[in-house]
Amino acid sequence: MRDAFTTTDFIPVTELLLDQNNYRLGPLENQADCIEMMLAMYPTQMENIARDIASRGLSPKPIIVLKSEDDRWIVKDGNRRVTALKLLNNPSEAPENKRAVFRKIRDNAQDKKIPDAIQCLCADEKTIRDYMALDHGGLQDGVGQMDWGSREKDNMRIDTGGKIQSPFAMAVCNYMSKKGVKEANRVPITNIQRLLQDKYVQDKLKLGWDGEKLVFHGNEAEVRDLLKEIVLDFTERKKTVRDIFYKADRKRYVDKFFSERGMKPAAATSPVPSATVLNPPPTDTLPKKNISSESNPVPTIRTPPRDRKRLIGPRNGLNVPDNEPKLRSIISELSAEIDVRNAPIAAGMLFRAVVEFSVEKYASLNEIIWHQNEHLQNKIEKVAEHMLKSGVINKKHLAEIKKMSNSERLISTHTLNAIVHSEYIPKASDLCTFYDNIRPFLYQCWKPQ
Repeated sequence: MRDAFTTTDFIPVTELLLDQNNYRLGPLENQADCIEMMLAMYPTQMENIARDIASRGLSPKPIIVLKSEDDRWIVKDGNRRVTALKLLNNPSEAPENKRAVFRKIRDNAQDKKIPDAIQCLCADEKTIRDYMALDHGGLQDGVGQMDWGSREKDNMRIDTGGKIQSPFAMAVCNYMSKKGVKEANRVPITNIQRLLQDKYVQDKLKLGWDGEKLVFHGNEAEVRDLLKEIVLDFTERKKTVRDIFYKADRKRYVDKFFSERGMKPAAATSPVPSATVLNPPPTDTLPKKNISSESNPVPTIRTPPRDRKRLIGPRNGLNVPDNEPKLRSIISELSAEIDVRNAPIAAGMLFRAVVEFSVEKYASLNEIIWHQNEHLQNKIEKVAEHMLKSGVINKKHLAEIKKMSNSERLISTHTLNAIVHSEYIPKASDLCTFYDNIRPFLYQCWKPQ
């Protein structure tokens, strides 16, 4: 594949065209729309990319271009970097409310760091597609790009003297690995950090962290046995971050952890620091001491809307017509019968049906065509793009809808599908939050046209 690419001469940034069919953004009308949508979807990222270029220069990662039939250069991979370059070279190309930001970054740039012409790699369209699939398509059985996780990033921070993001968990995993627990080398380190930074969990395990090393408040061998079981839970026994995401989840997990195994918390002893020390200074992510007491009770916190009984409340439904009896029945069940807190799977499956009914209806009325077996998130994005072109929503709304397709979010359009086709169990509060976020879009699907 490498042999199919050639290096171009220096191309002026002004002559590089952003891809109006960019996979991140969807089809757009013109170059101004590309810039506006990029800034709407990735506002902070784009400013940070511009600052990095202004400070350190352009990344050595290649920018891939395709020569069009009219001999113009279209950026196929590297659109964010090229957008940043365009705005640094000419801030007036940014939307009016962003021009001052990019002008300031440009004016503060290091000498000669902002290029006005760059070399790119060029190939035919099929080769470029193959490369992009390889680079952006995930691990692909080892053929594709293997992204760094929290563990790899922290290893580099240790090597370079940076601040570790998961110091407690890193120390535990290093300690367990040295004790022969090989699974500690691959357990999701952020899960261990989330669990162990909880004071209730620390007290149960008789384990602490003084900012530099582990401190055993119980018999070290007993604590080690408990840690081994936790590591195995998150490597071999399919526990995930969803089992420990909220404080109540962590309490439930650790209580069940001890009761199911017939274990007792490790016997208390005088604190014994371990030899596992990390170089970086203490992090501000450690749990703070609870200063409340019987005489100074914690104020009652008002229950947030996401912790409600019904997924669809009486005032946040959809304008579904009478000739859609099945969907009206589903909405009625979600708004009056099903307690989402007690039946999140049932609520999630019906919620997915509401979303699919809504996009299918809008598509049928507006002659939107999609491929057989097209994923739900793709259908949502196509409907949203049609709404933008029809003036039903604006670009900011489209950007928000596209963000809902982000599979890295706790719940997204990807996980709606997982509710039906996998062992994934959604949380009631997550479903309520996601419904509240997507409801304006669903409402537009049923708005009379």
